[in-house]
Amino acid sequence: MIKKPSSSFVKTSDDKQNTVETIDKKMPLIDHFVEFKRRFIRSLVFFAFAFAICWTYREMFLKFFTYPLAKNSAIDHLIFTKLTEAFTSYIHIVFLSALIFTLPFFVAQVFGFLSPALSHGEKKSMHRYTAASLLLFFAGAVFAYFVIVPLMIDFFLGFQNFVKGDAAISLYIEPKISEYIGTVQSMLTAFGLAFQLPIVLVLCVRAGVLTTDDLRDNRKYAVLAAAIAGAVLTPPDVVSQVMLALPLLVLYEASILCLSFSDGRIKDAFKFQTRAKSQAKTRSQTSGKNLKK
Repeated sequence: MIKKPSSSFVKTSDDKQNTVETIDKKMPLIDHFVEFKRRFIRSLVFFAFAFAICWTYREMFLKFFTYPLAKNSAIDHLIFTKLTEAFTSYIHIVFLSALIFTLPFFVAQVFGFLSPALSHGEKKSMHRYTAASLLLFFAGAVFAYFVIVPLMIDFFLGFQNFVKGDAAISLYIEPKISEYIGTVQSMLTAFGLAFQLPIVLVLCVRAGVLTTDDLRDNRKYAVLAAAIAGAVLTPPDVVSQVMLALPLLVLYEASILCLSFSDGRIKDAFKFQTRAKSQAKTRSQTSGKNLKK
């Protein structure tokens, strides 16, 4: 006779329905909107406060964003060709800075809004994935800022050609502040998103779309994808492409190692559970025979 799994371990569709009904009873639909509005307004106020503080230190943030360019001795200034370009560029810089500082607060507000509908295990998983995602995003942005952007600047400045005399035309750069800030933002965002690779792979495996063996068997496609990403996201020189492809491959292999370790723990837990059930069944049969005697 097959025993029905314990309700403490398996959540049936009826249990989920009861959970939803319990949540709805505790908080009606209108209260959900009120809670969402409260957290949204709180986030806007916090962002406005951060924006005001960052605006006070806008010169410092401008130096931070232009540091990779300022390190190059060939460039000592930026230009703007529209009357409002410098002002809008400052707004752009301050907005990005305030967004970076308030991003953890935004994530906390989203989690606080969703947490009443999540189980204890789901909350723990959401905590882990969110923290890992933020850390990987910032790691990718820092890598781009200190490694890729300086390489990109050196590569493109190499096309300058100062020629004396009338025989040829000199080429020299006059970078616009708006274009430079937009390029740096694009690079930081692209690398931050590229470093989300482990999170995507882990979620795909947990959802059953992929398996750890699939990731092992398709390494050649991962190498090809990393090479394509390096060619698309970096300047057209071999050094920059390798500097992006290598971290992506390292993250890919690290994802496989983490998933293999996790799969091993799950298998060990399953074996332990199976062994415990077998021992319990044996003890039950032994006790039954003793009672018959």
